[in-house]
Parts: sequence; C-alpha cells; structure tokens
Amino acid sequence: MKGLVLKEFYLFWSYGKMFVILGVLSAAFGIWIQNLAPLIFMTLFLGMMPMSLQAYDEKSKWMQYALNSMPVTKADLVSSKFILSTIIGFATSLLSALCTAVSGQTSLLSVLSVFSLCFLVNAVSSIMMLLVFWLGAEKGRLVYCIFGGVLGALIGSTVGSYSQFPKVILDIASGPLLIPALLLISSLILGISWLLSVKLFERRDL
Repeated sequence: MKGLVLKEFYLFWSYGKMFVILGVLSAAFGIWIQNLAPLIFMTLFLGMMPMSLQAYDEKSKWMQYALNSMPVTKADLVSSKFILSTIIGFATSLLSALCTAVSGQTSLLSVLSVFSLCFLVNAVSSIMMLLVFWLGAEKGRLVYCIFGGVLGALIGSTVGSYSQFPKVILDIASGPLLIPALLLISSLILGISWLLSVKLFERRDL
C-alpha cells in the first residue's frame, strides 16, 4: 500500500503542479477580495486530481498491469486513491483556513467554519470518486464537473465574504455543535464512499 500511495504522489506532482499553482493563486485572490468563493473553487479544483490520475491509470492500463504483476488487489488500488484524496482534502481545507486567518478580519469561529466547510466539500467530492470507480473516469469526471459547478455557484451566491460567512453558518445551525457536526458528516461521507467504491470496483470488469 505504501508503494501505491507513493506512486499516487509522484503522479500528482508530475501532472498536478499547475493545479497546485492555480489553487494557491485562487486562495490568494480570495484573500485579496475577501470572498469565500475562490477558496471553494480551489477546493473543488484540487479535488479533481485523484479522478484525473484515475483517468491516466485507465488510459495506460495501469490497473490491469498492477493486478497481474504485483501483489495488490482492487481494494488496494481504490484505497490508494482515497488516501491521496483525503490528504489533498485536509491540505486544501487547512490552506483555506490559513487564508481566512491571514485576512485579519475574522474570528476563530470563521476559521474553523471555513476548514470544516472545505473538508465537507472535499468529502462530498469523494462521492464522485465512487462514480469514477463504478462507471469509469470519463463519465465520473463529467458528473463531478457538473456537480462542482452547481455547488460552487450556489455557495458563491449565498456567501459573500469572510465577515458574512460565520453569520450564514450560525443562521443555518446555531450552537457549538455545528463544526463537530460538519466534520462528522464529512467523515461519514468519505468512509461510506470509500467502502462502496471498493465494493463496486471489485465487481467491475477491467
């Protein structure tokens, strides 16, 4: 498993350097205009990388090669992608929270709320990973792009700025349990998607 995860990171850095640069620029732009939408865009944008890497794997027949020549299973291949997705999700959520803190106009609540929301968005993207392992990379990415565009537009139109973001969250669900609830929901979505992806991919003919 360690070798598979390292392979994913090598590919991520090889194919995804421009994605990282664009993500950082989006985050910087969000700080400059003090708007949450670019941070959500960055989260969705980088969240596409595991699916893009899966498309490369399918095109190069990597999965067939790995299964026939290495001591790995379909579950291992799925898990390596989800481990990469989880790390990317945590990193982008942390970067979003740091960007919010750097803005200097927010409270600890807003920083934690941004982290929790971005982690939730990353977890939701794991549902698209499920579609990728079930239907294939091309169809899965198409659904993800449509879903991401709609979600980004809704969030961008609903939440105007860092200063408004905590108020929006508190209007939806006031109380100290909001942030733990978001993190719990995120973890459940990620875990369920991971398990279902393994089951569906094991049934898929390669």
